[in-house]
Amino acid sequence: MIQAKIILLILITLFIAGTIYYILEYNLNNAGQKTIPRFTSIWNMGKGNEYEPIMEYSINDYDLDQQLLIVIRLEKTQSDNNLIHINIINNKNNIVSPEYTLQLTDDYIIKNHDNDQIRLYTNVLKDTIFSKRNISSQPKYLIHDSSWGNTFVGKLTPSLKVINNKTQFNFGKLNTFEVNYEIGANSNAFFIVDNMAIPTMATYYDIDGNLLHSYELLSLTINYAPLYNLYTFANSQSEKPMISSVHLHHK
Repeated sequence: MIQAKIILLILITLFIAGTIYYILEYNLNNAGQKTIPRFTSIWNMGKGNEYEPIMEYSINDYDLDQQLLIVIRLEKTQSDNNLIHINIINNKNNIVSPEYTLQLTDDYIIKNHDNDQIRLYTNVLKDTIFSKRNISSQPKYLIHDSSWGNTFVGKLTPSLKVINNKTQFNFGKLNTFEVNYEIGANSNAFFIVDNMAIPTMATYYDIDGNLLHSYELLSLTINYAPLYNLYTFANSQSEKPMISSVHLHHK
């Protein structure tokens, strides 16, 4: 009899725990109106920085009148400080700058520094790749293929849309989420990837239709990471992929 009561108590406990888990994980409400679908992806600035990727970008900042090739290496330290190491490639003579180390806040704002030599470069980074922290410094739901449409659930939920696709980059394809919104006659968009700490591509206009900035990931090196978002990579003999020791499959 006692054994039966213990088994019943265990079953009741498991049922209650399962119910709570279901409510927390799968029945979160968006402004009390929509139920977030199961297995919805979540992303925020800095997600996946523990995999320490090395990412080369082409950046065009028309607002600051700058065109850069920049290599960013992310680092997660034991003291929980977020660091980025950057090299600037001069477009004119292909000279690579010394490596500079910058510290980031928890929400991926580049901290102030005293190095005047790289102030212009950090201003470009703040204006472009790191400019989306105001809507992505906390984990956000990426809703796609739901019955009520595709939405990036965040501060600007009513005006932001997300499109899940396989996007072609110079080194191959990534399974991306395109987050976009209309501004005037144009569509501003940035592309994010699960478990990659910063956006991979973007194009932005102002209200008058002037192009403000654009950037694109040119190469990606990851020594280890369970990056389920990675889809396919160029694998010809003449063009080897810029990825090492990564299991590649579609999520």
